[in-house]
Amino acid sequence: MASTYLSSSSSRQTKRLTKDQRSCVILIVGICCFLGALLLYIGSQDAYKVSTLSRGLCRVRSVSVKYTRYNYFPCWNITVMHENRIREEYMIESTGTRSDRWAWIKARKYQVNETYPCYHSRNESSIIQWGWEWTQPTKLKASISFFSGLILITVAVVLLIVRQRFQTETKTFAEETLLNSGQPIIVVHTENTETKL
Repeated sequence: MASTYLSSSSSRQTKRLTKDQRSCVILIVGICCFLGALLLYIGSQDAYKVSTLSRGLCRVRSVSVKYTRYNYFPCWNITVMHENRIREEYMIESTGTRSDRWAWIKARKYQVNETYPCYHSRNESSIIQWGWEWTQPTKLKASISFFSGLILITVAVVLLIVRQRFQTETKTFAEETLLNSGQPIIVVHTENTETKL
């Protein structure tokens, strides 16, 4: 009687352990898919920016910080010199910060009445437009983001395959153990599942 209790107790612990492991694998797969998709998107955006890059010169007229959506964004009123044309523009940093102080430090990096290189989408009628930016998009950054995303998606697929194989082997092992134990196996059919007791 004691051996039966011990075996059923260890069986329950094993089932609980494998259920926890499956939940952990699903969580890791979900995180890998989310981050992979995000990096693929960022990489494709950067690759597009590199292919539609146009360089100009931007003279800073004034510096400010804008508070919106719980973040502070550095902003610049600029005079753009591009393709023999001069026009007044407004540039805002695409990523904000929670710190007002840090946003001002970043904004003052570009001094009033100074001229700096700036970058813009070459084709203003394209589907994905991007405004003037201080940093030049690079192929290296686009490639790193894109291939990191591919690696994370691949890891997620491999984990799903390994998980499926593990479940199949565990189920087969459990059935063989029951068959070898000499106990009768009762098959219960419900609408969508089959349970062996």
